Amino acid sequence: MVIHIVIFKLINNDLDTTEDLITELSTLKNLPFPIELTVLRKSNIIKSYIDGDVVLFSKFESKEDLDAYMIDDRHLEVIRNTSTNIEDKYVLDFIV
Repeated sequence: MVIHIVIFKLINNDLDTTEDLITELSTLKNLPFPIELTVLRKSNIIKSYIDGDVVLFSKFESKEDLDAYMIDDRHLEVIRNTSTNIEDKYVLDFIV
């Protein structure tokens, strides 16, 4: 199993912008690759040393599934739709 975590630092992190990003990222749940996907405000995390506003947690059966997800047209569309308000992002992938 592969865990994929992305922490997004927004240029504008007001409530509407944050909600828009959460809504857009949540559409990725409809893709066949992740076996689990959760999106939440970083403020809901107890402790983290990485600066950010929104966190995406996802699980995949294999690295091949994660690779397929990364190049899926719907995933790339979400990136295009949200990238104008992303200041920075941190990605952590690990095998469990």
